Amino acid sequence: GQSTAVDFGTAASDVTFTVENTGTGPLSLSTVTVSPAANFQVTSQPASTVGISGTTTFTVRALDANRGNHLATVTVASDAPNAPSFTIPVASRALLAVAGTGAVDGSLVNTGTTALWDTASTILADGSTGLAMKTGATPNSGNSTFGATFEGPGILSWNWKVSAQQNYDWLLCEVNGVEVAGISTKTAAWQSQVLQIPAGSQVRWIYRKDAANSSGTDSGYLADIRFSKFATAQSSFDTWSAARGGLTPTQVLPKGGMQAMFAWLGGVDPTTGPAVGTYQPTLSSGIYQFRYRVDKGAAGMTQPQVSTDLVNWDSRRMKQTLISEDSTSAVIELSVAATGKIFSRLAANVPVYTPPAPTGFVYVAAGTLPSSSQLSGQSVSAFYIAKTETTWGQWQSVRTYAAANGYDIGSAGAGNGTDYPVTNVSWYQVAKWCNARSEQEGLTPVYRVNNLVYKTGDSAPTVDATANGYRLPTEAQWEFAARGGVSTQNYEYSGSNDVNAVAWYNGNSGYATHAVGTKQANELGVSDMSGNVWEWCENWYPGYEGSFRVCRGGSWYYGANFCRVANRLNLIPSYSVNYFGFRVARSSVQ
Repeated sequence: GQSTAVDFGTAASDVTFTVENTGTGPLSLSTVTVSPAANFQVTSQPASTVGISGTTTFTVRALDANRGNHLATVTVASDAPNAPSFTIPVASRALLAVAGTGAVDGSLVNTGTTALWDTASTILADGSTGLAMKTGATPNSGNSTFGATFEGPGILSWNWKVSAQQNYDWLLCEVNGVEVAGISTKTAAWQSQVLQIPAGSQVRWIYRKDAANSSGTDSGYLADIRFSKFATAQSSFDTWSAARGGLTPTQVLPKGGMQAMFAWLGGVDPTTGPAVGTYQPTLSSGIYQFRYRVDKGAAGMTQPQVSTDLVNWDSRRMKQTLISEDSTSAVIELSVAATGKIFSRLAANVPVYTPPAPTGFVYVAAGTLPSSSQLSGQSVSAFYIAKTETTWGQWQSVRTYAAANGYDIGSAGAGNGTDYPVTNVSWYQVAKWCNARSEQEGLTPVYRVNNLVYKTGDSAPTVDATANGYRLPTEAQWEFAARGGVSTQNYEYSGSNDVNAVAWYNGNSGYATHAVGTKQANELGVSDMSGNVWEWCENWYPGYEGSFRVCRGGSWYYGANFCRVANRLNLIPSYSVNYFGFRVARSSVQ
């Protein structure tokens, strides 16, 4: 066995460990233990055998949510002569209290340009002495970052303080790359902060230093992080509105004077108006205060902002405190120094989560195909698609691996150069190549035959929808990405109404393929979805199931009309020719 020490700090969340088999044969495991048992427990034992190049997971739970510095020792016993390797999330020193289960998805990260954040003993907001996270010594023009990914949606709260060059050096919070709160003060007094965050939010706390003075001397502190995930199902504005008489987003409510959209975000009942005191601003001791209510059943996310001129709005210099919370709503109080006129609003611009895409891919958010499509009205779930068509160089690299690992792709494929699209590949060969690439990179293959990884023959494999490996896009996914996804400008071709700007076709190609990515990309940053080579799609052509597969995009050999995003073609899946290729997609990167 191998022992690995993990510092949980005061974390009350579960921490998931991954056992990875990097050997050449199955790995036999026996037990997982954790000590001290009084503070930790293993909540799920891993599978007893890890297949070749496979992984299995187990979860350790911290039982003591009080402040302290408990050290857990996790031991994985194995019958193999060599102990397994571990991938351990950096959940140590989290100072994180989680309300409910399944609230945190992902690991806390600790990054920056200088010394990292670390635990430090300090006087906490309640007057007791305990641990907090402290920024690293940050040089001029540097930053120090600490963050986590939260499953959401829910309410995230914490206490923070900073001793900084006021209005120049800031301790900030970003949600999905957009700044939502910040403090800058020499007083080093604790302030409360509350945010309503959407699903899958990447939250970062950043100490950002300006270019002059006090290099490495100022500090920020972060403590009492608490995340409360919404327990009720989220609804759309249409559902919320229908239950209240069909309000439109710009309709003023009968009571309260707020617009329907803001009422939806804040959870106001238009038949009664705002709760007593909820939306009535007050001024006391030079502090402007404003309370708002969050409806846990509404899909909208509120982001309070302040302004002195009704033109420039931001989320800095605010203190937010959680006043009350139950299973359906929460009341939050916003406080800001009343220096002249201060205005506040609940803006609907909390950033939408865009998960990071693997290298060479873009994230395509969920959406619906327009009425101009032959697939009109079809919904498309979020997915990842390659920025370029698969190249001859990529094909050869994976083909070599495939030949050594039981795949019968053989010498299939051709290309005019390493960066040119691969051609002369059948649908069957492409599906097996996708599986081989998935295995080569430690991902789960998508295509299966008789519940085994598809490696040989010309079969119609089933698709493992839960697998994170490479595959062909469905026709709906292909067209949605070609149109630019939710960012579409409704172009005739992928990225332009000018076919010459985006496509290699028989009018400009010289009757040959061209290096990928040499034409203008579309709204998503995806190239060559019009022209260069036809691209195989995953599904059968409608009405010809079992006989023809869908192909999209046009090619160097065909005319401009075939390069339209609305055009479709079909081909026998065993066929291969020098104007047919493909690009890959992934349903998930987890």
